[in-house]
Parts: sequence; C-alpha cells; structure tokens
Amino acid sequence: PVEPWGRPSVRDAYLSSAGGCITVRSLPDGVSKVKAAWETTWDPSVPVYAIVGLVFLWGYKFLRENSTLHALIGGSLSFGAILLMVMYWVNQQVRRNVPGFVPFGHVFTSVATLALAFSAAARQIIKSWLPSDVSALIWRVLELRDPIWNLPIGWMLSIGWLAVTVGAVSMGANASVRYFASPTDPEGDVPFEIGPDGRRIDALPPLPWPQFFLGNVIWMSGVYLLVTSTHVDLVSALLLLVALTLDSVVHIARQLYQRAWEDHPGPGAFTPLVSLETYQEQGRVYTQMAMEALKRHLQQTPDAMLKVRDDSELRLRRFSTGGTHFQAPLKMEEESTWTGRCALL
Repeated sequence: PVEPWGRPSVRDAYLSSAGGCITVRSLPDGVSKVKAAWETTWDPSVPVYAIVGLVFLWGYKFLRENSTLHALIGGSLSFGAILLMVMYWVNQQVRRNVPGFVPFGHVFTSVATLALAFSAAARQIIKSWLPSDVSALIWRVLELRDPIWNLPIGWMLSIGWLAVTVGAVSMGANASVRYFASPTDPEGDVPFEIGPDGRRIDALPPLPWPQFFLGNVIWMSGVYLLVTSTHVDLVSALLLLVALTLDSVVHIARQLYQRAWEDHPGPGAFTPLVSLETYQEQGRVYTQMAMEALKRHLQQTPDAMLKVRDDSELRLRRFSTGGTHFQAPLKMEEESTWTGRCALL
C-alpha cells in the first residue's frame, strides 16, 4: 500500500530460525501489487552450540573428573532448592492469609506457564506490568522498616537470606565434590600388565558410578548440541560424524605414516640430531665431570685402590693426587734400515 505522502508502506515480519511461515490473510483496499523481500541474518547460537557440543563430546572424561564442575553442580542444586523452598513458603503464606486464594490455582498456573512459553505477546504484557527501574524496586525493598520498632527489616531479611544462601551453596558444593570424588591412588607396588602395543597398563580402582553417570550425561549432551547446532539436518549430521570419527581417522593416518617410515627410517626420524661439534663438546665436558667424581671417590675411600692389580694401583694413586688418568704409550723410534748383512753364530 501507498501512504498519503506517496511512499510505499513497509510491513516487517520476523521468521524464526526454527522454521515456520508467514500468512497474509488480507490486503488493504486499493492494493494491486505486493512485493516480498527477505533478509538473511546470522544466528550466533550456531557456533556456540557447535563449540560447546564438541567440548562436551571430546572432553567428557576430563569434565567428569573435574572438581570445579562437581562444586558448580552441587552449588547450583543447593541454590535451586533454596528458591523452591522460598516459593513454597510464599505460596503457603498467601494461601493461609488470603481467604479463598485463587480458585483453580493449579489450572491457572499451568495455562499461564504455557502462554508465557509460547506467546511473545503474553510475555510483553507481563513485562509491561513490571516496574521499569529494577534498581529502584530493589532499594525500595531494602529500605523497608518495622512500623513499631523502626527496625530495618529489609536489610535484615536480605542479609539473612544471603548468608543462608551462601552457606547452603557452600555445603552443597562440598558435598558434591565428595560425592563425585575420584578414588585415591594406590600406594606401594601396583599390579600391571603389558598391553598389545607394549605399554604398561596399571590395575587401578574402577571408575565410581557417579562419575560414570555424569560422563554419560555430558557425552549425550554434546551429541544433542551437535545434532541441533545448525538449521540444516545434513550439516548437523556431518558435524556429529566428524566429531565421533576424528580420533579414529587421526589414529589410522598416524599408523599409515609410521608404517611408511618403519622400513627405512632416517637418522632424524625419531629424535633431532646434534652437530658433531656439540657431540664432541658434550663428550669432553661429561668425561671431565666423571673423572672428577672418580678422583673424589678415590680420595674419600683409599681402600678402593687396593682392589685392583698391583700394576694399576700405582697409577690410581698418582691419579688421586692429581696425576693423569691415562697416558698414551710412547711411540718407539723406527729402527734404521740395515743395508748390510748379519750372521748369527
């Protein structure tokens, strides 16, 4: 439609990323043409779901043994329990003090919950009833006073509720850490066996069932997040398949690489090589260190020199007092060539 000032009228509609349709029931009078234009926007929840799903899927073993996560679970459950107790107490007080309360209260609560969950208009109406300045409402509650003794009951109740909440959350966190705790490491000799690949496998205590259950929940949560991460089912399925098979693919590629090099491995295939100068320098330094240690040992325990042969004892004594450890034999002078003849009688 065209407005009185001659410009076309634009109607915007939002289509959820989860899907749906937009229905035009009727057109204004005098409208002969309608033009629809679509604008694509990026959904920031897609990378968040994918990253969190991969972290849950690949790191569930680390997360199920993480004490910080255990404390967070216990603290959250304790905080939720306190909120439920407060809501129950408020509900009981209202039922006791207000005659008749609300007829069919359970039915009304269920209908209101569904309406708020699936109707944006209902949420906007409830939001309009709430005070716009939340900080002003908080200060108004904190400044409540007793009409008789003029006591700051707002601050007293708030501080008391905060202390109870912190204490309960701390207790829940500590109890959760103890509940999900890993078994202590065995002391002394640990039985073990040699695996098919040659590595040592220690016989450790089995995994506690709370950690086993928590790990399965984290792993299944990662699978769910990856399946629902994108708005295209095929892409989500491929992402889940890659996440599940990546370790196996990397292992196969590593095995193929090792088999390709195991027949003719190069000198530096398993460890970096050092230069010849470095090798000689290290040999000289460590040899000198070993000689000094041997000299100190002979000076501290002279009886050790009596355990060698007689011809070696003298050389050891000279070495312990500062002499050389080894002396190359002198080369005998080459005898001159005799040109004459000799006869043995």
